Amino acid sequence: MKRIATLPLLLCLILLTACSSAPSEFTQILLAHRDPATDSPTDANGVAVGVSFTTPLSGLEFECALTGEAAEITVSIYKADTDYETTVGADPVREERITNLSAKLLWQFDALPAGDYIILFSNPKNASLIKSVVTSYEGSGKILHYRNGTVMTDGTVALTLLFPTTEGTTPALKTFTYPIMEQ
Repeated sequence: MKRIATLPLLLCLILLTACSSAPSEFTQILLAHRDPATDSPTDANGVAVGVSFTTPLSGLEFECALTGEAAEITVSIYKADTDYETTVGADPVREERITNLSAKLLWQFDALPAGDYIILFSNPKNASLIKSVVTSYEGSGKILHYRNGTVMTDGTVALTLLFPTTEGTTPALKTFTYPIMEQ
């Protein structure tokens, strides 16, 4: 019985540390078009991304610059509510302390329903997020990047959203309706 209970955890750890790209059964939406010549690391602590999507979200893929051994980061996803402080003051709907970071990381989880969310990166150890200097990809809506509650104006986090590929359903980004999302 104990082996069965640890199997999902082991599988999750393998996915977190070993995958370098999203599995083919996912539709990917990149939040920024990246330029490897100009992209640079940025402090990961307090960086948050406000996203709104039309279909369930099943994972994230992001890139880090590792600055030492045993790199770690916490990634939390919050349901958007009223304003930034209220949102991140609530319990996250998904959270993971990711250890043994690699340069490119895939985090898959039980799907979140369509809606408005904030993805928060915090408590990094020996790691920085990779930031693109280009404007955020907007799709059919606005994606906002924050640092400690203030809109980032110096670039966007290299982050990809993963949606289950379902016949007849195309994931899309949309504009937040909450005041926290206005620039």
